[in-house]
Amino acid sequence: MPPVDDVRPPPVPAAWLAPWFTPPARSELATGHHLRPLRAADAGLPGLPAGLDTEAVAAACVARSAFVYGAFDDEERRLLAWVTLDPGTPPHDVEVGWALTPDQVGTSLAEALLAALPDWLARSWPWTSPHVVRR
Repeated sequence: MPPVDDVRPPPVPAAWLAPWFTPPARSELATGHHLRPLRAADAGLPGLPAGLDTEAVAAACVARSAFVYGAFDDEERRLLAWVTLDPGTPPHDVEVGWALTPDQVGTSLAEALLAALPDWLARSWPWTSPHVVRR
């Protein structure tokens, strides 16, 4: 057993998000589409992944424990793509997933989303080492 004066408390993990940070409410894409957080009211929209609980997604966003952003056109009648942001595992501070609805694969939206993610993460979020994967 080490001497008492050598015992140190375990390191405190850094907060995933600083208390002062406000997640972005909307981000424009080059195609005229935009990203915004999914809301409980989005339940039933065409394009949502099967089994996605929009109330739980919205609650996680409010709790700042995870985020799901949807890609929409101006009318917002259906989800076209989504981006998930979850706490990462070292050396990454955030795990970023993205996916498209089947009809958006190979479209200009797919290209715009992929091109916009690095800048959006760097300019709109406080993380420094994201891990981006396609879902």
